[in-house]
Amino acid sequence: MNNQGNDLEKLHIANLVICDKENSTMTGKFFAVLVGMLVSTAAISAPALAADNKVYPGGACTAINSGTAGLFHGNATTNLSNVNINVTCPVVRDVTGTAEGGGPDAFIDVSSPSVSCSLNTLNLQGGTHASRTATPFQLFPNVFRYDIRNVPQVSQGAYRIACFLPPGTAVLRYSVAE
Repeated sequence: MNNQGNDLEKLHIANLVICDKENSTMTGKFFAVLVGMLVSTAAISAPALAADNKVYPGGACTAINSGTAGLFHGNATTNLSNVNINVTCPVVRDVTGTAEGGGPDAFIDVSSPSVSCSLNTLNLQGGTHASRTATPFQLFPNVFRYDIRNVPQVSQGAYRIACFLPPGTAVLRYSVAE
């Protein structure tokens, strides 16, 4: 083959010719644009099925009684008193017109298995619609996790985490998925 033929072959290789060298007009660039369009179209038309998961520091929890002394709010809410303290932890919920079914799931990380926690769904009037708890398991040394699943929910309702903290214990962090 002469040099001109070699140069033409190199040009075809450089342009990433996909089809037959002689009759092709579909180059690698065109192919890349086509694939890009197909992928973006599929991404736009596909529904988002991922869970909406929010993670909160345990320090967001507050005592049920506003005058309660002995709580330290840093990255965690810690009971530094010598009495038991009940705390609630806020949860942001997306506004919906219906109960989606399945209910929220929560992970609540605490410092001791003596801490008890529940995930509650609330009705429009602020009353408890449903409440679930679980048995904590040890995740790491001094970190115990509650894994609470599928709390029944109500349309336009809210969520709340409630924990009972014996002296020297803490809510470290929590996450809620819808």
